[in-house]
Amino acid sequence: MSTNLELDMVEAHDRSAPLTLVSTDVRTICKSFEAIHEVWANPIEIGIAIWLLQRQLGLGSIGPALTIIACTIGMAKLAKLMPQASKIWNEEIQKRITVTSEVLGSIKETKLLGMVEFLQRAIQDLRISELGRAKQYRALITYMNILGNTSPMIGPVITFSLAVLAQKIHAGLSLSIATVFTSLSIMSLIAGPLAQLIASVPNLLASLGSFERIQSFLEQGRPTLVSKIDSPQEPNNTDRGRTEADQSLEMHIMPSNPSVGQTEIAVIQDGSFTLKAGGEPILREINLRIVSATVTIIIGRVGCGKTTLLRGLLGELPTTGSVKTLRGAVAYCAQTTWLTTGTVKENIQGQSPLDGEWYERVVHACALAPDFAQLPNGDNMLVGSKGQSLSGGQKQRVALARAVYSKSPVLVVDDALSGLDAPTQNHIWNGIFGPEGLVRRYGATVILTTHSPDDYRK
Repeated sequence: MSTNLELDMVEAHDRSAPLTLVSTDVRTICKSFEAIHEVWANPIEIGIAIWLLQRQLGLGSIGPALTIIACTIGMAKLAKLMPQASKIWNEEIQKRITVTSEVLGSIKETKLLGMVEFLQRAIQDLRISELGRAKQYRALITYMNILGNTSPMIGPVITFSLAVLAQKIHAGLSLSIATVFTSLSIMSLIAGPLAQLIASVPNLLASLGSFERIQSFLEQGRPTLVSKIDSPQEPNNTDRGRTEADQSLEMHIMPSNPSVGQTEIAVIQDGSFTLKAGGEPILREINLRIVSATVTIIIGRVGCGKTTLLRGLLGELPTTGSVKTLRGAVAYCAQTTWLTTGTVKENIQGQSPLDGEWYERVVHACALAPDFAQLPNGDNMLVGSKGQSLSGGQKQRVALARAVYSKSPVLVVDDALSGLDAPTQNHIWNGIFGPEGLVRRYGATVILTTHSPDDYRK
């Protein structure tokens, strides 16, 4: 879980990949470990059985050895194809699970839009594609089973043919009925371990492909925090930067009581931000200095790059220029809310210790008390997967309450007041960000984004 949360959002190939890795791939690996001892124990059993057969038939004991060697060579050639075939199949499973989980997570919207049949066909098409990709892997397993069953059938024929040939060459050798039945019993001892060995090899080889997928996930990029600025300039209360569409971003720093302990926590000089290393900059010539215990408001129209700037400050985007990103504990309230499958209270508390008095103050400041009075079980109600039990505004306020409750020294809020009615916006603004708000009282540094200049005029 911690690795998944630390992934670079740009470098992450598929954000739903962990779901497939912890289900299909981990199950494949566990299944292979159930029979891992067969890989070393069965060859020993086969070797002992061939030695016993040699004592009975002499040259005839070469028969099982020849068939086993031939089957092993064939299996080795097939084994080279197994990991890649398993990997391709699991990738198709991942695509289907990703779409299915997204549809189930938005089932209300899906039904309201009348897209149930369309998405049902889409998932069915993905299932058909998955089965098509599984054909190669299934075919390889079939070929291995054929090789595994060939040895018990052909082995006795070759063995007794060689024994008869040896008897004719050396007249002193006898092939009695007792010797024949004893030899057949020994060959049955060879067939059992050989079948178990062949059955365990496909699972073991398939697990190699799963290990490769998990390793690729773990090796995905992490955000790289850029270095500190070299020659700082004097801070400005208002600054501007340009976006790719030449739409300006305006930054305002609300005046605060001067304090000797104020320090710079983030500085950008002529900074540019790109979504990928070497890509076209989305934001250019950004100049910004943020000091502790201040409220910085970033104003810009929808789609002009406010979220990109926040991600750059958090160190999640490639940058050029002189940039010092946010360090230490940072509470981030994203525009798209993220809630765990727990109660409302558990989501607000997060990983912080429970403080009843502070919890009540945060709930009141985020205007959640009236909602708790209407919700079944109040704040002990389960929010469901992705907060399905809550409305959009309630999810925004719960996510904001979690960020405020953490008492982090830095609070980054990405347009969290959008979609709320005017009275609720005023209540939250005064209760959290206003001069007497909670975050101003404990001296947090706040960075806000908004597309409405009215929020700043408040």
